[in-house]
Amino acid sequence: MILAVALVLAAGSPVSTASAGLTIKDPVPSELQARVAGLLQDMRSGDADAAIGAARIIDGDLWRQYGLLFLRVEVDCRQELCMTIIARVNSNELVPELILNSDKFLHFVDASVDL
Repeated sequence: MILAVALVLAAGSPVSTASAGLTIKDPVPSELQARVAGLLQDMRSGDADAAIGAARIIDGDLWRQYGLLFLRVEVDCRQELCMTIIARVNSNELVPELILNSDKFLHFVDASVDL
């Protein structure tokens, strides 16, 4: 049994991982402003103007090419945790898929196991 454990440890781990980090910090570009405003007016009618003004995104290929938007509303946060929306970008609207409180850092981890 001890020999088997030693062999596994000596051979290395069969799991490989890769990770990347992004920050939700970019202002909302003009081509998304109307869609972000529409979403936040529906979701935050009590403070929609403040929410729209405090919205930040990850600007780049995630939404432009793949239609996936990370939107953070930096108003009414609690201990650096702000309303964060992961939404699909359609031609005339944003469709929210997940809403949570998070900080401005995203970490993506991809793991695979050698068979």
